[in-house]
Amino acid sequence: MRKLKTECKIDRHLWYADDCGAGATFDDLEKFFDFLKVDGPSYGYTPQPHKCNLVTSDRNLSSAKSKFERYGMKVVTGSRYLGGFIGSPTLRSDWLREKACFWEKAVKTMARASKKFPLTAMKNSLQIEW
Repeated sequence: MRKLKTECKIDRHLWYADDCGAGATFDDLEKFFDFLKVDGPSYGYTPQPHKCNLVTSDRNLSSAKSKFERYGMKVVTGSRYLGGFIGSPTLRSDWLREKACFWEKAVKTMARASKKFPLTAMKNSLQIEW
């Protein structure tokens, strides 16, 4: 981690198990990703660019695509991240609306099931669905 911090000027980078998130300029993010590709495996971390989302604003979308799509990353203006959402307010509202609709249907389904099968309904929690 120390080498990563000194070689890559990343303002913010978060790790959760083997998932990583970083925020910086495109040039610094490119250095960060190149570092992870070369040095990551020796620490047990192998980047999988096809699973990566680079979230940027509409204004920077074309320059981000030209720089990062060659790695196989998805360049987007919004994405789910660690149980939340990063991106434009419009996309966040759409994401929340979809989650709320799913939640409402699931609660109604559990309520109907609990009439006939109360123990089964209590055992199955919706907590993991959010």
